Amino acid sequence: MSSGTIIKADLYIYGLFFRDEEDVRDHIKEVTSSMENIKSKLKMHAISTPKDIYTDSEEDVIFRVNADVDDLLEYYDEQLILLTKLEFLLSDFGNKEEDR
Repeated sequence: MSSGTIIKADLYIYGLFFRDEEDVRDHIKEVTSSMENIKSKLKMHAISTPKDIYTDSEEDVIFRVNADVDDLLEYYDEQLILLTKLEFLLSDFGNKEEDR
């Protein structure tokens, strides 16, 4: 037998309303797709030279790359938090079915 921790959390997902479990699953797919898109953009920055992506002057390019990567990482973190909340919500739907 293994040991573990049970987490019971009250989560609030601002601005989203889900009618049923299928709505949650659909939104999880959207968030996962968004996260994959972010990964692709980060890879593009990693394998390209800044001049391949931007046409600005050299100084501007460095700041733009830094700002863009920061924005992408921040958005990825937001999506990861949302995905975690959605997965908790999805598991809660399953628990409510078992309670009936």
